[in-house]
Amino acid sequence: MPRQLFGNVDPNAQLQPGSSSGVTTTRDETGIYTAFFQQPFANPPAVAVTQIYPNKPNDKGGSALDNAVLIGVTNQLFKVKVGDDKGNARDRWWSFIVVGD
Repeated sequence: MPRQLFGNVDPNAQLQPGSSSGVTTTRDETGIYTAFFQQPFANPPAVAVTQIYPNKPNDKGGSALDNAVLIGVTNQLFKVKVGDDKGNARDRWWSFIVVGD
């Protein structure tokens, strides 16, 4: 049975209530975050990330160019970059889903 991890992360790399256990997150520099799996996967898992901006449900949202990009995935961690509509790294809310063996 594949293992699943998920969560919402604030701009300070804090996992939010409701996120699964088994992962920790750090802010490496502006807009660059690393998520570490407390128990490594056998192989690099599938990871999906997205930016949550501006995290105000009644807002019309930011530019569709505001985004999150996976920098890399290993069996122990993944690294993500979130940024603004010009491609500049920015500290933003983001979410993830991880599935693997």
